[in-house]
Amino acid sequence: MIQSGEMLTSSVEDIASALFTSSRNLNKAFTKNLGIPLKQFQDMTKALFAKKLLYSSNLSIVEISEACGYSCVSGLYNLINRFLKVPVRKLLSKTKDGAKLTIDLKIPYINFYNWDFFLTFQSKRLISNIESIEGRVYRRTIEIENIKGYFEIKCEDRVFIITLSRSFLPKMAEVLRKISAMFDLNSNINFIEDRLKNLYPSIIKNKGLHIPGVLSPYEAGIRAICGQQVSVSAATNLLNQFVSIFHKKDEQANHYFPCPKEITASGLDRMKTTQSKKNTLFAFSQWCCNYDINSHIDSLSQVKGIGPWTINYIKLRGMNASDIWMETDLGIKKALDKYELRNSDSAAPWRSYLSIHLWNNL
Repeated sequence: MIQSGEMLTSSVEDIASALFTSSRNLNKAFTKNLGIPLKQFQDMTKALFAKKLLYSSNLSIVEISEACGYSCVSGLYNLINRFLKVPVRKLLSKTKDGAKLTIDLKIPYINFYNWDFFLTFQSKRLISNIESIEGRVYRRTIEIENIKGYFEIKCEDRVFIITLSRSFLPKMAEVLRKISAMFDLNSNINFIEDRLKNLYPSIIKNKGLHIPGVLSPYEAGIRAICGQQVSVSAATNLLNQFVSIFHKKDEQANHYFPCPKEITASGLDRMKTTQSKKNTLFAFSQWCCNYDINSHIDSLSQVKGIGPWTINYIKLRGMNASDIWMETDLGIKKALDKYELRNSDSAAPWRSYLSIHLWNNL
């Protein structure tokens, strides 16, 4: 939770409460297993995050302090003095107030990333007014804890160039965590594909095929339900119907993907699809209002209209799970017949990537 950015700036008490324990017990656990208390671990993680922003963003030292949860720069200076060896000239170059309306970052990526694959895959599944592809740049609006904005991302020469709305400054770590998961940036794709290539040389024809994620498990669920037993184009048309009815807007009329609580049966009646699919969309949204999808994903099978394919789709694209085998997918079934593949067990724990390669070979 801390390393991912979700609770990077939270107090020890808040982290303990989220884990249903006391701060004393949590500190004891950290000291026993890591040799340091929770606060020190959090500060070390925060220092590494600050260093990334110092070297890869256009943020001023004041803005980096805010992104790390400090109300003044003295807290960040103390953190840097404790944990980092950053040249003074680097700090001085960051003292100017940022004048741009965006946060710009350049993040090196050591593995190969097949950006063309992602652009081609996602271009067939775009949500109008929420996401777009212009040239080699992917752009979409996002909302994090009631903070609205957008991000743009492109990959050039193993460097990801990311632009964020400056409104996300207080939630920088969380936004970057979501982007990292959506684009599968934490996977060692070279190692994964080398292993799969040895096992299935006729299937692994291209390199750098990462999991093409979406921003949240809820969005992945809506996409999956819209895509049940229909073509990609039909699924995307239905998805756009859904979003056009329930989308949110900000003061500048930018559109955002809806939340589960905003879905109504009367609104769904305006969609041109079967009543059973409308019922499933509504039941899934109601379920997400009452349960944490990340913790209770396997319980989704209790919702009428949701089976293993939908749950696996959510895990694959919405939760960045590495070992999801989409064997019930119609496209995967065709690919399995084509390659006469009868056993995928050898691909564990990377069966998600085998599924992606099979989709790509259709």
